[in-house]
Amino acid sequence: MEVPQNGAVESGAAVQASSGRVPIYELYGLRVRSELPLDAPVGAGGRFDIDVELMPSRAISSGPDGNDAVVAAYGEPGGEGYSHVATEDGFTLRYFSICEFRVDRRLARVRATLDPGAAPGLAGLLFRGNAVALMLALRNEPVLHASAVESGGAAVAFLGASGSGKSTLAALCCASGGRLVTDDLLRLEWGGDGLQCHPGHPELRLREGAAGLAERLCERPPEKSVDGRFLARCPARATGMTRLEAIVVARPSRGHRELEVRRLGAAQALFYLLGYPRVSGWRLDGALSGQFQEMARIAQAIPVFEVVVPWGPPFPESLAREIFEAVGVEFQPEET
Repeated sequence: MEVPQNGAVESGAAVQASSGRVPIYELYGLRVRSELPLDAPVGAGGRFDIDVELMPSRAISSGPDGNDAVVAAYGEPGGEGYSHVATEDGFTLRYFSICEFRVDRRLARVRATLDPGAAPGLAGLLFRGNAVALMLALRNEPVLHASAVESGGAAVAFLGASGSGKSTLAALCCASGGRLVTDDLLRLEWGGDGLQCHPGHPELRLREGAAGLAERLCERPPEKSVDGRFLARCPARATGMTRLEAIVVARPSRGHRELEVRRLGAAQALFYLLGYPRVSGWRLDGALSGQFQEMARIAQAIPVFEVVVPWGPPFPESLAREIFEAVGVEFQPEET
């Protein structure tokens, strides 16, 4: 699959409205032709890896159909969640009362149906996050629940569960001169130069406590995403493949004033890599086995560190450099 080049970052909806053509988005090294707006960089026409067709809207239920085999399932007390199942034709990814994606067995064609009562933009957010992560994992590609920042040609990934500070740490590094690789979903690929990171979405989605970082990164007041996060588009970002040098499992602590760094052994590193999946609730044996093998390979090849991080706001200005250097990567900030 092709690596995205320096395409213009423009609205896919605007492209479609002005020209009548369906935009081809560039995400995680994939080219996605999509009638569903994805709020992602739009590239030139030509070949694409995934084709998303928008179907007539209808109410989306809260569970699988019939006797379909469950691939992954997740639910919250308030009724939010999803149920992804294998069918005769491929897979059905259902996000309760929001949208449904019917994916063919080649994982190349998607028919998207939106619930008319769902918030606009939420289906696109779910597709470029959870749905793409699941499709990549079904291909047995290594996928981490991580944000990543590049400096001097080397990337550091911040791994963890939702709300663990991944995006905040990435924003801190970018505000100090690092280049954003991806936020929340990291697609990896083995190559001759080690493990390579594919560039992801060009924005960071920050929680309310990190709103000040969004303001530092944006030339104008940050907008809010459909799920209530602050959006920070980084002025410098990686647009090609970047070599992964280290993985950080951060432990935010308001009681610490200095970093505490511990390199994990391969067994504990594998435990953490498997413990923070980008798709929760996996039940499909083949996908679980494939991801286990990929994570074991990563744990052997890439150093994984547990880092206790002094937590703000305010954050020390030197924090980004200290984290990079603590895991053995030189921090070389971009000139601004």
